[in-house]
Amino acid sequence: MNELATMLVLAQSADGYRLSAGGWVVMILSVGFVTLLLAWCIWKVLATPGETNKLHAQADIDPHDADAE
Repeated sequence: MNELATMLVLAQSADGYRLSAGGWVVMILSVGFVTLLLAWCIWKVLATPGETNKLHAQADIDPHDADAE
C-alpha cells in the first residue's frame, strides 16, 4: 500500500507539467504502434497453421551437408 501512496503523491505533484499537443501525438502514435505490433504478432502466431516440418533442432543438421559443396 505504500507504493500506491507514493504513486499518488508523485501524480499530484506533476500537475504543473502538461503534455503539449505534439507530445500527445507522439505518445498516441508510439503506444498505438506497439499495440498494433503486439496484436499482429499474436495473430500471426495463432493464425499460422502447424508448420512443424520447417522447425529443425541442432541434432537434425547433418554435418556432411557442408562437404557436398
